[in-house]
Amino acid sequence: MKNLQNQTGQVLYNYKLCDEIYLNISKWLKKYNFILFLEDDEENFKKFYEDVRFRKILSSPFVKCILLKENLEESIKSLAWDHVFLDMHISSSKTASQESFLKIKALLEYYHLGVHLTASNYSDFGHLFFDNCYSNLFSSKKIKLFDAFAQKFKNVPAIIVAAGPSLDKNIHLLKNLPQNYLLLAGGAALKALFKENIVPSFKGAVDKEAKLDESFKDVPLFYLPQMFKQNLKIHQGEKILISNTENYPLEKWLFDNLNIFQKPFHGGWNVTNFLTKIATLLGCNPITFIGLDLCFKDRRYAKSINIKSEPKPLLETFDRFQNKVFTQKDWLMAKNWLEEFALENKDISFINATEGGLFIQNTQQKPLSEVINSFSSDLNISDMIAKIFQSIKDENVEQTQVAELFAKIEKSAINSLQICDDIMKTLEQTPDFASQVISFEKLHHEFFYTHLLNPLWEVWKHILKRELQLKNEFELSINKLIFLRNVITEHTDILKRAKY
Repeated sequence: MKNLQNQTGQVLYNYKLCDEIYLNISKWLKKYNFILFLEDDEENFKKFYEDVRFRKILSSPFVKCILLKENLEESIKSLAWDHVFLDMHISSSKTASQESFLKIKALLEYYHLGVHLTASNYSDFGHLFFDNCYSNLFSSKKIKLFDAFAQKFKNVPAIIVAAGPSLDKNIHLLKNLPQNYLLLAGGAALKALFKENIVPSFKGAVDKEAKLDESFKDVPLFYLPQMFKQNLKIHQGEKILISNTENYPLEKWLFDNLNIFQKPFHGGWNVTNFLTKIATLLGCNPITFIGLDLCFKDRRYAKSINIKSEPKPLLETFDRFQNKVFTQKDWLMAKNWLEEFALENKDISFINATEGGLFIQNTQQKPLSEVINSFSSDLNISDMIAKIFQSIKDENVEQTQVAELFAKIEKSAINSLQICDDIMKTLEQTPDFASQVISFEKLHHEFFYTHLLNPLWEVWKHILKRELQLKNEFELSINKLIFLRNVITEHTDILKRAKY
């Protein structure tokens, strides 16, 4: 199926209607794929709608005018979904209030970024998520559940290692880290630690496609259901599952039916966010970050990390020292998440000892040497971890039960496919079928539809409607049927692969 994340184009948001739009509209129509005029004054909105020149502009299917009402955030969030994956440009007319414009601009940037990354998680229609999730369940005969570790490390200081270029400045200090610190790392940072012969207390894995470094095979692993399926075959130590990520209702259905119940876990946008949430729930305090640049000038990672990164669109910004640097959308979202998370957890001290990178609000800025020297204790982390693991029982994942649940999912998927085919056959046999209202009521009785297909459709209908220039509900419904059939076919293939 075509990956709709690859759609390209540009959208212009212009705030405040005034006569200068008549001078610019020809230029804008040549440059942008879509133009959105935003107005928050109802009288001015009505005035322009009465103007024949403005109505002529609006006759283009690529131009709209939106009256921003009281619920500003909901309006802008809806606009962000309508234009997901498009490059955004924001301008204002000369008559616009600067204060109002900056408020609207900030909301547009925030929601466009959030919607882009949320939709990116569903860009392959859940196929990679469930391909990994199903395989991981067949590789997880004995696991520990994360909820059992809540507050087990109360007031233990934690250091989270990220892989940014600034890691070169202070990684050597970790070699003599006192035994009273919890050291957490994931992703590329594990390579840097391995080269320096520094063993973390825990490692984390969240990426659907990244293979774990084969070093530290025995270090306890925190992982999500969608982690790359080969990693559990590599890992030989303790496995701690964090389920109920609320990515897909089908994921929750699956774990609930395996009697694996855990609290919802929202771990942000990258492995550092993930480990931050983990450290907080473990009870750690303070929590210190190193190598958390979230930007770069010449090199994405620390010198000791030699990996090929997937090329992503870069954005220019400024680091904490006002140097021009490059960043990317997921890093900015990770930064926003961390700032909000720190604000919501004021009882925990979050310390940024990166000594470079983007400025992260709501964190203290300190050198790592000062952080390490500021905390002394007789605590021995290795002994503490060993005792905690002894006190927490393993959970058995019954493989026969897993197979039975896969069979139920497959049956509901096949039923859903049959209903879609029946709808299409009925339409083909109906004269003037284009005037018919397509009912999806029967699909609502299939949990595969309610727990996967419909949630996916709610994300992708915006892109399909825009990219295919669908004119009415009938055209949208026909494309929904095609979309559902494609998702079902590919998902049943994933289920079959997971069985073997």
